[in-house]
Amino acid sequence: MASMNCHYYSYSLGHTVDVNVFVPTPEGNEQITSESAKKAFPYEKGLPVLYLLHGAFGDYSSWMRFSNIERYAQKHCCVVVMASAENSFYQDMYHGNRYFTFFSEELPGFIKSIFPVSKRREDTFVAGLSMGGYGAWFLGLSKPEQYAKAASMSGALNIVKTFEQIKNGSIDGPFPLEKYF
Repeated sequence: MASMNCHYYSYSLGHTVDVNVFVPTPEGNEQITSESAKKAFPYEKGLPVLYLLHGAFGDYSSWMRFSNIERYAQKHCCVVVMASAENSFYQDMYHGNRYFTFFSEELPGFIKSIFPVSKRREDTFVAGLSMGGYGAWFLGLSKPEQYAKAASMSGALNIVKTFEQIKNGSIDGPFPLEKYF
């Protein structure tokens, strides 16, 4: 598994970003010949790609630190892309950065131009945890032509109700949601 950390300037965010990308490679315990490596790792046609979104108070490194994502990506021959979104709910914020634009347009364009990923919708997926689960559903439903599947793990999906409860004072919220929506 090749793990690459990219640090580049994002035009949609107006600052530099860190992106971590896992690209599967033949491992030492695999019998590798020139023919089997081509079959197992079809870089020329492009590998499936998963955009993996972190939860609130996390960042691009959360999945690497708290899961076995590298092992799963290797096993399933899938490129995994992780980037930070602050606590933005993956939105073009009313007062703040344009994270929806970054994750739906700029980041996929950057990844497709640099890494051996498929450009086909059928091979492009998005998933996330908590706030990232909301972001995955939002991206998947907003860009169905771009993502074949979206997955939410413990997603903060009923954001409208939460926003209303925070606004009317019936619950305390950790986020100033008026900045995002």
